[in-house]
Amino acid sequence: MKIRKNGRINMGKYKETDDKLNKYLRLATFPVVVKLLRNPEELNEIKFLKKTEKKIALCQIFSYARYYGWTMGCVKEDNLCPLA
Repeated sequence: MKIRKNGRINMGKYKETDDKLNKYLRLATFPVVVKLLRNPEELNEIKFLKKTEKKIALCQIFSYARYYGWTMGCVKEDNLCPLA
């Protein structure tokens, strides 16, 4: 990732990676990136974040992100699945 002098990020590298993923893997859904935060308050700083109002299994949160392209977030207490 290159940051230009004007402070903007050059997204060309991401486009190239996206093209290669689509060409070689032919994914049926969006790839999902997971970011682990040390402080739960950092969730409030993420734009367009969706959180569920009920407890939900972590795999369901991943599915929302994959199939709908949503930016999802949860804390340990939101997770319904004891295995996660």
